[in-house]
Amino acid sequence: MAEAGAPELASDFKGIATVAPPPPTVGVPERGAPDAGEWDAKSSDHGAVVTALKEKVFGGRATETETRLLISFCKEDGDEECIRLARRFLE
Repeated sequence: MAEAGAPELASDFKGIATVAPPPPTVGVPERGAPDAGEWDAKSSDHGAVVTALKEKVFGGRATETETRLLISFCKEDGDEECIRLARRFLE
């Protein structure tokens, strides 16, 4: 019998005891995970992603998908020069 506060144990088919996962929490979002639609386009994460993508795209190391992602971020930011330069790498 398990001690109070100890995790419940479950056995797999090989007879090895494993810790059972906690029960799911319904209706409680993960802490720190933004809901869809809560993305702040001007957050520091956005800026870091755009900077990293610019370095890869303009350095010639980006995939087509990464280049298209940079273009979409630049459109979101209204950065016409970034869009124009990034599109050159798709040609």
